[in-house]
Amino acid sequence: MLARLEVLERDGHVRHSVPVHAWPLRLGRAIDNDVVLDDPHVAPYHAEIDADADGRPGVRALPGLNGLRQGRRRLGPGERLALGGGEAGHFTAGHTRLRLRLPGEPLAPELPLAHARGPWITLGIGALFWLWLVAEHAIETDPGAPPAEWLGAVIAPPLTLVAWSGAWALASKLFQRRLDFWPHLRVAAVGSLAVQVVGWLLPGLGGMLGWDLLSRIGSGASAAVTTAMVAAHAGIVLPLLRRRLVVAAAAGYVTGCAVLMGLQHERQDRWFAELYTTALPPPALRLAPLAEPADFLRDAARLEPRLQAAVREAEAKRKEAGDSEED
Repeated sequence: MLARLEVLERDGHVRHSVPVHAWPLRLGRAIDNDVVLDDPHVAPYHAEIDADADGRPGVRALPGLNGLRQGRRRLGPGERLALGGGEAGHFTAGHTRLRLRLPGEPLAPELPLAHARGPWITLGIGALFWLWLVAEHAIETDPGAPPAEWLGAVIAPPLTLVAWSGAWALASKLFQRRLDFWPHLRVAAVGSLAVQVVGWLLPGLGGMLGWDLLSRIGSGASAAVTTAMVAAHAGIVLPLLRRRLVVAAAAGYVTGCAVLMGLQHERQDRWFAELYTTALPPPALRLAPLAEPADFLRDAARLEPRLQAAVREAEAKRKEAGDSEED
């Protein structure tokens, strides 16, 4: 066998596979082709795969409207594209994705089955997330609170994890033809617990070290973990597009942060919502030196000109709005 030509689904799975025993190999909608493509955007005789004098295969576009594509490159009638292993073997005819595989080309390593590791680790992480929220609720709730106030804290977290993972599992069923509930539950449990840990750890470290920036970026760090969790879910649904999904998620996160920080600066003349560390650890855990009262008063005095300028600006806007109403 010289090669194997595969017709791919939109999610990358193989729809149809044809062994190649001789060159050339013709592709098109006509039934006398070697590979018949059911695509209205493909010509009756759309393309031909052959080998050059050195035995290297390539595909040539035959006369037609749409030609061939490989990435951003487009081939018109008569143009030839060399095909190799891996990504170099992919090309598109009309809306049909194809891949030529050659003997001996390297393969990706075998992936472990998602259920091979069992559900116990996933259930353990989910239980830690649930206990975290219950403990947080216990700290924030007054002693002797009625049982109804505990109902949401006890029931909502596991139900939310199951519903969230079930929705992603249905997406896996749609694209991968399998219900990957446990892998999605693992991602949801790890991501949700990481959001809680990051939201607690950064302000605590900010208070211990005296670095207010750690507290200010806490919400952004939690959003980054959430974005990574969504990208991991999407990677399970579309594993062949995992790299593109990660890039898209990172670009969306950076863009969203830039927009929100710009709006924050425009409204309140600062980049972050928090001005200082909002959660202080016990004094025994503080590593940064304490500020002297005189230093605090000196730093506070520096804020006076900015506050006065903000008051004058607000009064000017109020006056301008009042004059406009009178007119």
